[in-house]
Amino acid sequence: MKNILILTPLYPASDLPATDTPVVHFFAKEWVKSGYNVMVFHYVSDFPSIYYRFASLFVNVLSSKVGFVVRSHKIGEKEYEIDGVHVVRIPLKKYIPHSTFSKSVMWEAYQKTLAYCRRQNFVPDCIAAHWFIPQLEMIQMLKTQFAVPAMLVLHGGGDVLKSQYKKEGEKLMQSVDLLGFR
Repeated sequence: MKNILILTPLYPASDLPATDTPVVHFFAKEWVKSGYNVMVFHYVSDFPSIYYRFASLFVNVLSSKVGFVVRSHKIGEKEYEIDGVHVVRIPLKKYIPHSTFSKSVMWEAYQKTLAYCRRQNFVPDCIAAHWFIPQLEMIQMLKTQFAVPAMLVLHGGGDVLKSQYKKEGEKLMQSVDLLGFR
């Protein structure tokens, strides 16, 4: 195993709040130090502009309610390197917070992910993903292209799986070879 593909909704960058957890980066940079090629796809929710205007007025209240820092500005697509880790940030359009993404948004993100991998001549030997949304759907799509093992790390039980994915959740979970919990 030489190439590790990481999928996550949280990853540090110079244009993001320093309060976002860098936990996934801790693993990625250690894998790079160990000689692995690591490519991260940071799938970030992209809401309509009005959401960010509202959030900027109540950022502290909203953040305390949801338990994480609420972004009060749009962020764009970005490709960068940090500590030897190649990172690609892809914003995904969304209208309802904490919901899944539309099939067309997921398909576009999948196509962009494949294009970046091809451009870098990156063929993963495994996929490591953090959180259900949108990583679970992306795992299923990527496994059709790359027949490699996939791991999904969660924060808690399957409540999101049942509430967001309903019957499709069981089918999506069949793409996961290893589950981890944090």
